[in-house]
Amino acid sequence: MKNNWQARLKSCLKFNRVFIVVFGLLFAGLGIATLSGYGVMWDCWEMYTGDRNLQFLLSWDSDYLDYTKPMPMPIYDERPDHPDFYRITMAGRHNPAIHDPWHIWPVGPLSSSITKHVFFGWLGVLDPFEAHHLAPVLWALALLVALYFFVLRYAGRWEAVIAVVALAVYPRFWAHLHFNLKDIPSTVVFSLVIFSFYRGVLKERWGWVLLSAVLWGVGLATKGNALFLPFILIPWFGALAYTRYWRERRLPPRPMRLVLFIYPVVGFAVMFLLWPFLLIEFPDHLVAHVRYLFLRAYQGSNEWHWQPLVNAIVTMPIAVLLLLPAGVWALTRKSAKQTESPQLSGLLLGLWVGIPLLRVSVPKAEDFDVIRHWLEFVPAVCILAGLGGGALLRQLGKLAEKLSVQCGSGYHAAILEKLRGRLAFAERVPWLLPLLAVLLWFTPVISWNIRNHPHQLVFYNFAIGGLHGAQELGLPEATDYWGISHRQGCRWLNANAEPGALVLANIGDQTFVYTKDLWLRRDLHFRGVYQWQPGATVDLIHHHPGAVYLIYITRKGLYTEFFRELDKRHDPAYLIKVDGGIILKILRLKDAQGNYPTRPIEAGAEPSIPQKRR
Repeated sequence: MKNNWQARLKSCLKFNRVFIVVFGLLFAGLGIATLSGYGVMWDCWEMYTGDRNLQFLLSWDSDYLDYTKPMPMPIYDERPDHPDFYRITMAGRHNPAIHDPWHIWPVGPLSSSITKHVFFGWLGVLDPFEAHHLAPVLWALALLVALYFFVLRYAGRWEAVIAVVALAVYPRFWAHLHFNLKDIPSTVVFSLVIFSFYRGVLKERWGWVLLSAVLWGVGLATKGNALFLPFILIPWFGALAYTRYWRERRLPPRPMRLVLFIYPVVGFAVMFLLWPFLLIEFPDHLVAHVRYLFLRAYQGSNEWHWQPLVNAIVTMPIAVLLLLPAGVWALTRKSAKQTESPQLSGLLLGLWVGIPLLRVSVPKAEDFDVIRHWLEFVPAVCILAGLGGGALLRQLGKLAEKLSVQCGSGYHAAILEKLRGRLAFAERVPWLLPLLAVLLWFTPVISWNIRNHPHQLVFYNFAIGGLHGAQELGLPEATDYWGISHRQGCRWLNANAEPGALVLANIGDQTFVYTKDLWLRRDLHFRGVYQWQPGATVDLIHHHPGAVYLIYITRKGLYTEFFRELDKRHDPAYLIKVDGGIILKILRLKDAQGNYPTRPIEAGAEPSIPQKRR
């Protein structure tokens, strides 16, 4: 019996290590291989601050922290195919990277600048934007590995497997890890702070708590969402301290008390070390940053907002959503048993899910871009799904054993014996059937990701009717709200636009300013017209000697009246549809011969919107 137990333990340890290595390599490989399908986010000017911060760390020249000064950066000069971000960002538009750098947290852009220098500058295997985008893939990989071992330690093998699979195939998480330089790193660090604090407090190991404090400082320099971590950690620690220390009439060990006391000091010290810009002209830059945080946090209406809760539910894969009640049940059941071995805390997970949601639901809070600003709740949801899935797998195992006992004689015994013979390999490889069951459970969402690649950013589950249902109900930002699909639009224009055509961008036109030299055909002319007066846009269309195209994402809240009419009255030459919803359109406003698909637009006058021919 003892040898059998040891063999099972050895097999378990072997599976745990092999699984996360194989799954992690597969995840990273697919993440890197699919980078070319995704465009850049609107906030792509953050790449410039990353380059400047990295150059400061390499040279310790404080002038690099004055973003208004053009400073030499070797990679810009050594690689002629590298975009000159400084020249671009200074071209006729107020840009936070230069004029309001306290708007931009440094850790994400800095990490992306490092991967850019390695994989574009040194190795030359990725273009500069894809090399920048490699950073969030690596951040997400780190989260998967940490999540797996955290759940494995405090819940079990299959809970850990289900949790990491749920996170890896979560469509909106998968989309963001290909281009999001702030919300993905923020989600990763947010989770790591919780993991290390939880382990340190449970085991009374001050080193893990100190690591949590350091990571919290990293989080503060990654995004302001880290400011809400105390609202998760302090209530949980207070509840644990009451049950552990108050009842037992003892204090935590002295090193633990010291580390807990200096926790905020360590966190803010690390933040300043990673963000030296705040120390320049101190405290003016810090005050400007704090003022910016309050400005962004209190721009909403003075009422409770239910839209975040709706968005959380309708953007959740059904495979995850169905496991949540089972996860809550399993967590409640384990808490009631009060087993000696440490289990995942229901209070901790509840706060982890609830605080990010509550933050954007309270009166005066502002929320947009669906779940992007509070992605931190997704790992907690996946942990709950893992707990539910693990509990269901164990119940199925018990049911199979019970049926085996009940069918031990007669006709059923013969059938069962034949079935056992066919599934004899399952006894030699005890993890195979549960693993196949997990993969089968997540097959629908995996299939959706494959079918709709690279547009996972617009995922809505079938409970609301997919993207089409969300758009029919008028849910805010139910589209490609960040212009990531502009890259697919560029590919269509490269293949179909007439030589010398003019390409107008209506919404998110700054992405073209950065990428047109790499992603748009050289003979195509680009102009961003979102902030233009209608009359000036009409003149531009009229005077261009060749074809004219208008490309825009269907974020209707940003349509001007003029472009709303163009959208209504023109049939698109090209569009992108996902789940029956439209996320991008390209209109041909004029062909190469100067013919209009509708009556000509008169130059020099207020826009006379073209009418469709009858």
